[in-house]
Amino acid sequence: MKYIVGFNRDRDNYQVPAALAEVDALGVFVTDYYAGASSVRLRRLAHRFSPLIDKSLVHGVPKSLLPQLFHEASKRLSRPTKFPSRKIDAAIAAAIAREVERRPDDGLLIYSNYAWMAFQKAVTPTKILFQYHPGGEIIREAMAADELRDLRPWQQEVEEIDPYRAEIERIELDLATGVLCASDFTARGLSMSGVPPEIVHVVPYGCPRPPVEVSQKRERTLLFVGQGVQRKGLHLLLEAWQRVRPRGWTLRLVCSRLDPAMQDLLDRTPGVVASGAIANAELTRLYATSSALVLPSLVEGFGLVLGEALANGCSLIASRNTGLVDYALDSPVAYVVAPGRIEELASAIASHVASHEAGNVDPRQNSRHAEERSWSVFRSRIRAALSV
Repeated sequence: MKYIVGFNRDRDNYQVPAALAEVDALGVFVTDYYAGASSVRLRRLAHRFSPLIDKSLVHGVPKSLLPQLFHEASKRLSRPTKFPSRKIDAAIAAAIAREVERRPDDGLLIYSNYAWMAFQKAVTPTKILFQYHPGGEIIREAMAADELRDLRPWQQEVEEIDPYRAEIERIELDLATGVLCASDFTARGLSMSGVPPEIVHVVPYGCPRPPVEVSQKRERTLLFVGQGVQRKGLHLLLEAWQRVRPRGWTLRLVCSRLDPAMQDLLDRTPGVVASGAIANAELTRLYATSSALVLPSLVEGFGLVLGEALANGCSLIASRNTGLVDYALDSPVAYVVAPGRIEELASAIASHVASHEAGNVDPRQNSRHAEERSWSVFRSRIRAALSV
């Protein structure tokens, strides 16, 4: 059987459709833009490509790309518009549904938010949902565990407050014959939503290939990479950092966006260096020189930055609501902490700092753990879950 796969942007580095393409089981891949599959060439999106997926297998959806380009232009003009997620998702979902009509014998492996139209139209008994982000119910529960939830009027997640998104989620989960996800946390959310556990398969995301040379010499730096919003736990990290205050250490933040309510906390926290999004080469340099990555998320579908950092030799500190649990690593390589709990996060930071100072942190061994959890392993496990 071949599969129709669909989602927006370059999610998961295209590893899911690539897993099928490797064994000639990809029927068509529907996405907004894929380099080489369109007559329009966008240099800024030249990275939207996988050597494992031939462009002839890709169906681009310009109707979903244009609103994203307009949104990006509005940000550069300092007149940002609201991201038109509903319009984009609907355009891709409709394009996938049209492919279902053209390829009625193909199975479906569609990412959440884009499957509802196809699942309702398809006659195939194989309707697999890839749930890449936890659902609304477990998000609300996780946010309630935040010790600092009342500290500021934090921006709310769309899954918490948007009834349209909740209805899409309900349709997709009701019609799915199987569900794949990348973390135990996401699987727990599926269980809370009433999905039978026997149709859920957890396949942890892989790690990129480590560099040929991984430096043993590390700066006294803890690194955070992600959005500066409540669900990522940045406010908890700033509070834990102030409690530990390790002498000679720096907390380096790379935040693609920042909740305005977070800025005041950031301004009042010493020993922190913060920036917005940075070039990939600079991010790789930070991975290669930092001692550990910290990801204290309240809600995280997995956290691809965990694999990126591990491959480059970083130790990991992350909450139980991330994919670090699924990597099954022990200290001093990894520290798993309770989500929303500042004292436990501060203790893990202090433990890592002590291990670093005692010379017990081994970046090269960290990267070897990443090799054992490669993207190739992920792709083979996807195929095994689908019996391909």
